[in-house]
Amino acid sequence: DISYRKNAEDTIKQSEETYRLTAEQTGQVVYDHDMFTKMTKWAGAIQNVTGYSQEEFLSEVANDIYQHVHPEDSAHIRNVCKEAIAVGKNYRVEYRFKNRNGIYIYIEDNAAFIKDADNKAIRMLGTLTDISNRKLIENQLRKLSRAVEQSPTTIVITDLNSNIEYVNPKFTETTGYTFDEVKGQNPRILSSGQKTSEDYSEMWKAILSGKEWQGEFYNKKKNGELYWEAASISPITDANNNITHFVALKEDITEKKKMLEQLSNSEEEFRSIWESSVDAMRLVDENGVIINVNNSYCNLFGLNKEELIGNLFNVSYTITEKDTTLKGFKERFKNGTIVKKFETDIQLKSGKIIWVELTNSFIQFEDKASMLLSIIRD
Repeated sequence: DISYRKNAEDTIKQSEETYRLTAEQTGQVVYDHDMFTKMTKWAGAIQNVTGYSQEEFLSEVANDIYQHVHPEDSAHIRNVCKEAIAVGKNYRVEYRFKNRNGIYIYIEDNAAFIKDADNKAIRMLGTLTDISNRKLIENQLRKLSRAVEQSPTTIVITDLNSNIEYVNPKFTETTGYTFDEVKGQNPRILSSGQKTSEDYSEMWKAILSGKEWQGEFYNKKKNGELYWEAASISPITDANNNITHFVALKEDITEKKKMLEQLSNSEEEFRSIWESSVDAMRLVDENGVIINVNNSYCNLFGLNKEELIGNLFNVSYTITEKDTTLKGFKERFKNGTIVKKFETDIQLKSGKIIWVELTNSFIQFEDKASMLLSIIRD
C-alpha cells in the first residue's frame, strides 16, 4: 500500500505550489540555499524582475549569478557574500544586474541564515528585488540636493507658520547666520523694519492662494549690515495640492541697486557705465520702441545699432504672438508692473536659442520721460 507515500507527495506538491504562488506575489525573486548540498531553489517573480523565464533563469543564470553582475560591482558583491556565508551573518547589498534585454537594473539582495543548535548556518534564505525606480528617484534627489547646496542663490524653506526648516550655504554666506542659528526662527529675524505690514499682507495673500510672489526686501545681516534682496516666494504642495511649505529664492541685489541709482542720478555716469558694461543693456520708451542699446547688446543679438534703434524691442529676437506681447508690455509699462527680474529662453534671428536673465528698472533723467532699462545677461 503506497497510499501514505502518495499522500505525502501530494502534500509536498501542494506546499511547493503554495510557496511558488506566494513568492510570485511578492514581486521578488526568492531563493533558498542549502549550505550542505550547495543546492539552491529559486522561485518568485523571476521573469518580472530579470526578464528571463524560470527555465532560462535556471539554465543560464542561476549557476553563477555573479556573471550577470556589473563588472564594477562584481568583486565587492562576491566578497560581501563570501564573508557573510563564512560566519552566517545576514546581509543586504545593492548591485547592477544585466537583465535578459542586456540592460542593467538595480537589485537589492537581502539574505538571512537559518542555524542549527550549534549556531552553524545550514540554510540561506534571500530575496532579489528590482529597485531601479527607487535608485532613479534617489539619484534625482541627490542631484537636486547638490544643486540646492551649491546654488549661487539663497534658498530658504519654511513650514506653514513661517518657521525656517532649511537654508542652503549661500544663505549663511549672505547673512552670516548658520542654519543652527535660524532653524525654527521666522525669516523676520533678517528684517530691517523697512517693509510695511501692508507689503507683507500682499505677499501672504499671494502665496496662500497658491501663487508666486516676487518683490524686494531691505534686510539686515548678522553683523548689522543692511542689504537689498530680490525674492521669489512660492508655496510647496503635496499630492493633494495642499500647501505644506514655502520656498524662497533670494539674491543680494545691493550692488545692482547702487548701480541703477547712480545711473538714474547722473546721465553722464550712465553713459560711462553703459558703454563699458559687459552685460547687454537696452533703453525702451513706453511704446516699446528702442531708444538706445550698448555694444554688448549688439554683440549678444548679432545686430547693429542702426537695425535696432527706432524699432520695437522685439526686433532683436523672435517672439510668438508679437501684438499680444507688445500690448501687454504697454499696459505693464503704464501701470509700473514690469517684472523686475526673470529668466527666459529667446530665439535669436539666427535661429539659435539662448537662456537669458533680464533685470528691469524704470529710470528718468531730468526733463525726460520715463524709460525702461533692461540689463540682459546670457
